[in-house]
Amino acid sequence: MSPKWGFIVERPFYIISEMKSNRHLTQLSSSRDAIIKTPNGNNSQKFYFDQKTRTIRMVRSTGYSLEAKHNNNLGYGSARAHPSMQFRYEKGYLINVKTNKVFDVSGGKDAEAQKVIMYNKHNGANQRWRIVYVDQFKEQSKGLIEDFGLYANRPFYIRSRLPNRRFAEC
Repeated sequence: MSPKWGFIVERPFYIISEMKSNRHLTQLSSSRDAIIKTPNGNNSQKFYFDQKTRTIRMVRSTGYSLEAKHNNNLGYGSARAHPSMQFRYEKGYLINVKTNKVFDVSGGKDAEAQKVIMYNKHNGANQRWRIVYVDQFKEQSKGLIEDFGLYANRPFYIRSRLPNRRFAEC
């Protein structure tokens, strides 16, 4: 563990929002922005701390690190030991060492694909995060997943409400 930075070195982890839906920080492939999305286990939601550069790198694109952009966006760029790419994890906040700004879900909206920015700390739930190492993460495997109105690992049919009440088929 790197005590000053708050991460275990080179061990994959998720960055999970403390907002109600517990969405995961996600690397958006179509742009260089960071967003929050429902957990899916993909490498686009996995990160690791690189001791050499002291940056948070993407598992999917190991040559890239999270970066505090000049326009307050949280994005990613080619990994290098630069203060705009160095973050420490302290008491639930991910703090940029250059600006002292924290990860912030834009507008405080707990919504799918909501952008994550850098902002001055104000103690809102949209600025608090959990680091959960991949080998310790437990997905909901049974019961109702309230966000979607579906039961985990349980088959279902999609049926029309039109008069013929037909079923969807792939």
